[in-house]
Amino acid sequence: LYHLLGLGLLPDNILELNKNAIELINKINNLKTNLKIVQKLIFLKNKTNDEKNDLKIRFDKLTNDLESINNYLMIVNQKIPFENFLDTNKIRAQILEVSDQLEKIKKISQYFFKIISQPKPQRYLVFFVNNREIRPGGGFLGSFAILEIKDYQIEEIKVYDVYDADGQLTFHIEPPRPLAKYLGVNHFFLRDSNFSPDFIENYQKAIFFLEKTLKIADFQGGILLTTNAIENILSAFGNLYLPDFKETINSSNFYIKTQHQVENNFFPGSTQKKSFLSSTIRQLILNLENVSFEKLIFNLKKSLEEKQMVIYIENDQEMLNFLNRSFWSGRVVKPQCLTGNNCLLDYLFPFDANVGANKANFFVNRYYNLKTIIDSEGKINHSLSIQYKNLSPSKIFPTGNFRNYFQILLPKDVIIKNILKNGVIIDEIDQKGVNDFKLIGFFFEVLPKKTVEIKINYQLKNKLNKNRQFYQLIFQKQIGSSNSDLILDYILPKNITSINQNFSPLVKNNQILYNTTLSTDKIFIIEFNKN
Repeated sequence: LYHLLGLGLLPDNILELNKNAIELINKINNLKTNLKIVQKLIFLKNKTNDEKNDLKIRFDKLTNDLESINNYLMIVNQKIPFENFLDTNKIRAQILEVSDQLEKIKKISQYFFKIISQPKPQRYLVFFVNNREIRPGGGFLGSFAILEIKDYQIEEIKVYDVYDADGQLTFHIEPPRPLAKYLGVNHFFLRDSNFSPDFIENYQKAIFFLEKTLKIADFQGGILLTTNAIENILSAFGNLYLPDFKETINSSNFYIKTQHQVENNFFPGSTQKKSFLSSTIRQLILNLENVSFEKLIFNLKKSLEEKQMVIYIENDQEMLNFLNRSFWSGRVVKPQCLTGNNCLLDYLFPFDANVGANKANFFVNRYYNLKTIIDSEGKINHSLSIQYKNLSPSKIFPTGNFRNYFQILLPKDVIIKNILKNGVIIDEIDQKGVNDFKLIGFFFEVLPKKTVEIKINYQLKNKLNKNRQFYQLIFQKQIGSSNSDLILDYILPKNITSINQNFSPLVKNNQILYNTTLSTDKIFIIEFNKN
């Protein structure tokens, strides 16, 4: 009778949901136990064949458990009842997001096992950049490390100061013009090599410098960590005591403690910076057994999503494609439509370079406002406003003036109308074509406790066609930059209406208004209908 009246589905769903929820909890507990043992085995030196085999079995189990958890999550997602009592749409969206992240973790764990099981050494170059002194590629490159993995274990993590390499460069290399002009740099060194917004370009430049100076080559990939990424990692560990320095560090005081150890009596060739980082890494490894693994995974994912950590892999196209699709590789995205041929492409990538030799970016906030007016012919006119607030208390180092060589990548055929600083036209502008883009660059300064507004007015060459057409805007975030407020404001004529979009804006009359945060690379899609 219950089934006949359609009432049997609810209790069936509740029973099925309860059963799968219990299985899900058991699988998660098994996964956590297995991960703890995997952590120990990875850093265990001189493993026996039995220990290597155990590690292999546990990695296989890790992959299977992640897959099972994902399957149970999908069943739970289907069986959630009480449409009228729970915000089921929100819960289901969260489940799908967790499912996507689990799939990513599974792919990374599979790749990690692939490289750790290689009998030959696999070397990765790790960059430590200070995004308080922002550069196009994430921040000032002060240190780097070489991570060596071989035969089921992490062999070595050797930290270098950037001056270990720069001090051995014996010939002149011309620096990028903005560094020479505004920072007074006469020679190009490894420390300034991340002057591209594309991580792979910077990685390849770094390889060039290391080959010429330290005679080091043959890397399988690179990883970049900003100061923010290290703080995110430390937050999973709580307090860490560094016996070599008699200091206790955590996510809140890491930057201040590092600055104190590094800046005091610093000179090119001194060892305190690499010693402090080496000691930190050593204590992180020693304390892995006690870490909150869930929190560590969450904060690593947060660092990757917010471009405080980026990864590039050589000689594994499948893994590189995965990193690119996840926007974790720090690439400049090649504009292409996700909706087919009936699409108008738009692109925007602003990025800064601190040429003031200070840490002013710790105090600088940015706010983006993109106002777009579409006329009755379908022409798209943009006015991009970027507000910089420098909250530095004074001009005394490490705070001070924010001396910024600003650059922006736009579609290559855009028409630039004018560029203004606080309402006054900027005359001295660098402009050139780079691959699929037009690159605009210029210098400006923001004094302590002051605000500067940069406004760029431009028009797209292509316009909306008649009938229905997709418009796609790719808005990229700079590696190492802080999360910034972003407002999109589209004003439409009477003969053009918006039908669909992949975000939830406020739509009123002929205006589309959307408040969001530029926390990662974003793609905005709007379907327009033009009469």
